[in-house]
Amino acid sequence: MRMHASLLLVRPEDFLSSSPWHPDQHAYVRVLSTQPDHVVVQDFPGSMHQGQLWLNTVQERAVTEQDANTATGEFLRKAVCGVVRGTYVYEYLDRNKRPAESSDINARPAQRRALGMEISAPPASDAFERSQPGTNFRPTTLQQAVHGLIVHPDYTGKTPSENMQLMLSSSAAGINPHPAILMKLFDLAFGIRGLSSANLERFDLSAQRQWRREGVNMNNFATSVDLPRPRSLSTMAELFEAFSLLQAFGMRFYNATTQAFITAAMGFAATITGMGMWNASAVDLITFWFDGVLDDYLRAIEEMVVSGVDNRDNIRQRLTKSDPDFFNTMHLIHSEASAPAAKDQGRSDRSATKRSPAESKQTRVLQDIIAALPSQNGKSVCLKFLTRAGCPSRSPKRCMFGRAHFIPEKLEPVVRQYINDNMGGIRRDIPPDQ
Repeated sequence: MRMHASLLLVRPEDFLSSSPWHPDQHAYVRVLSTQPDHVVVQDFPGSMHQGQLWLNTVQERAVTEQDANTATGEFLRKAVCGVVRGTYVYEYLDRNKRPAESSDINARPAQRRALGMEISAPPASDAFERSQPGTNFRPTTLQQAVHGLIVHPDYTGKTPSENMQLMLSSSAAGINPHPAILMKLFDLAFGIRGLSSANLERFDLSAQRQWRREGVNMNNFATSVDLPRPRSLSTMAELFEAFSLLQAFGMRFYNATTQAFITAAMGFAATITGMGMWNASAVDLITFWFDGVLDDYLRAIEEMVVSGVDNRDNIRQRLTKSDPDFFNTMHLIHSEASAPAAKDQGRSDRSATKRSPAESKQTRVLQDIIAALPSQNGKSVCLKFLTRAGCPSRSPKRCMFGRAHFIPEKLEPVVRQYINDNMGGIRRDIPPDQ
């Protein structure tokens, strides 16, 4: 039985009110072309294999074969919505459709003219990428979707391998061009994804000489390539330089929204630099916090791909001293600085660096709050536990930051005011001021 294809014009507003597909309806479609405000797909309503959806992408299937029978119109609607947003070009193909039918459908100039647009075939670069050696860069579907939301307009539509070669040959940022680092920068894979700010090192003469001695294979962009061990940052100046390198890289390869986020992170790094004298241990903890914020930014982009919800501004707002995780980082730094060895290091730092009165005041405020926190069994109370939002730990009795969870009988005014002003307010079961 021959299937008759119809063409559907899908616009973004279709997903704000109604959908051309019922959530429980199965459908076979093939994306034919994408535009800034719409996407054109082929629909096969007369398929004899209703209930089965076969999905092909550039590198891999977004659904496994055994799960194909459960893919519904709702899944299809979200995926096509993602295409409209320009995140990725998906091809939905009936795996039982014969090649002759495909050629018959694509050869319909009269029908295409009736719709008022020209429909393009799937890019030939997709098949070319799949045919390349295993040493080529082969990002997952999700990685490519994320890349589509952060990439500079000048590089939209480039294949992953082309992007790697452009990054490799670019002198815009001067970053150490290790293949594993460039692959992580493809989708901002910081934090638990592997990349650290400490990996970003200026590719100066000394680094080039070291590079030559190590003999890095610049033609291998396979996922099996290990990231180089991140260097140990000992000063905030080194961390600030890492962000300046990332910013220069972003000006060339990332879009305006991503550039603005990186610039905000670099600005906050400058603010932290002026807050005090930081030893190597403190810089390591601050770097870890920054990597976590970058990882959360990537998670927000992934959420955009999946659901369309944009939480990137919420992550950007974390780049302040009032961020609870940052405050806990400062608390940990202060605790370590109280140890004898850390005190000795602190004395040497103080003799080498001078602060302005304003910078000293900022540091004293944080230190006063930390010093005023109640303790139990030798552990200070978790600052997040005292807020209405609470500690993110899954256990009410165990703090993910290694602090104590308890309701203090008394809370110093400086702590109470800080939580009310910067952390959303004191939890309601804490007694009011006496």
